[in-house]
Amino acid sequence: PAIFAGDCTGLSFKNITVDDFGAIGLHIKNNNKTLKAKDQRIQVENCNFKKNGWANFYVSGGSGIRIINSRFDSCGFAAKRKIITPPGAGLGFEDETGGGVNNVFIDKCSSLYNMGAAFNNAYENDSNFVVKNSSFHSYTSYSLIAAKESRFYNCKFYSPLNYYNSNLADRGKIIFINCLFTDRINTKQPASSKHTPFLFAAGLIRSELLIDSCTFISYNSYFDYIPGTLPGKVVISNCH
Repeated sequence: PAIFAGDCTGLSFKNITVDDFGAIGLHIKNNNKTLKAKDQRIQVENCNFKKNGWANFYVSGGSGIRIINSRFDSCGFAAKRKIITPPGAGLGFEDETGGGVNNVFIDKCSSLYNMGAAFNNAYENDSNFVVKNSSFHSYTSYSLIAAKESRFYNCKFYSPLNYYNSNLADRGKIIFINCLFTDRINTKQPASSKHTPFLFAAGLIRSELLIDSCTFISYNSYFDYIPGTLPGKVVISNCH
């Protein structure tokens, strides 16, 4: 990676640009079991990570992470798209330490025009994500939501979202408030996914899910949701 930080606290990244690296723009790997701090005071603000090959920003362990007013666009286009490695993610959060990725706050960020997942918190050991006023788009994949207590407010998803591992029963309530789900980022650039034809895909839902005051605009996709076996787990209200 261009920048790697392991088992560090009190980190601040401000007003920096990192692009065209073959692997990761910024990689944070803190072991919560070792550091034993819920707030490790890690902040990314006014930064631009783009056109890296594997991930623009990747957190494989840590707690207390604030990401403000930053861009994580065009992952998978390193060296003019000669270097691309899955997941090709704009923003990736995947526990590799056993201690989880927890207490993440994201506001006013973009993860657009990525070849892989625009947003990925696909590990069940991760928890407490609050994402506000941010936008996500992938050309060939989708956003993966699996962490416990993931909450999205005023966000825009321009490519499919997969409510992943939705048979898990202990994830707390997953919330989407005033969000846009569509499969086209502009009139000339439809999003497509070889993985799912749905704007919002979910399997057997056992944890609570709330979708309120959201908009769904489909050009080439379907909206899909499969309720769980227990009533009252899924609430969809005030949407169109």
